[in-house]
Amino acid sequence: MRIGLAIAAVLSVLASSALALAPAPRKPIAFDRMMGRWYEVARTANDRQAGCHGAYSDWVRTGAGRATVTNHCHKGSPGGPDSVFRSTARLVDAARAQISMGFFLGAVNQEYWVLDHADDYSWSIMATPGGNYVWVFSRQKSLPAAQRDALVARVKAFGYPVSRLEVGA
Repeated sequence: MRIGLAIAAVLSVLASSALALAPAPRKPIAFDRMMGRWYEVARTANDRQAGCHGAYSDWVRTGAGRATVTNHCHKGSPGGPDSVFRSTARLVDAARAQISMGFFLGAVNQEYWVLDHADDYSWSIMATPGGNYVWVFSRQKSLPAAQRDALVARVKAFGYPVSRLEVGA
């Protein structure tokens, strides 16, 4: 029994320290305001998006608190072939700015937190709750360098290592 309690204690500490890596979202979201096109300004490097350039996502409402998300990018170079990846989004908790995305026909689900967003939803910062990955999105295809840098500074203020960000990929 002591071994079981010791294992449970270790797992609890590991789980709480993993969650401590993720900053709390700054404000609630209005899920319907997430609909439309989002251009990727910056992202943490990840295997799924390796070699992606000019990434953007189209969010389309499919019901209350639900949407389809179609992700696009050009593989290999800005003029490379279009790569399309579809997922579904479900609002988990608007007050906590939590969304769940389903991939591979719902076989894989991942929670995302909208850490911050402009009041007019002209930009947003989204991350995985474990603190491993972060994305900066904008409604504009490109941003002035000062605005882009200010958003990257916000990511840094959340505690993410901005040296791992791919900016304008």
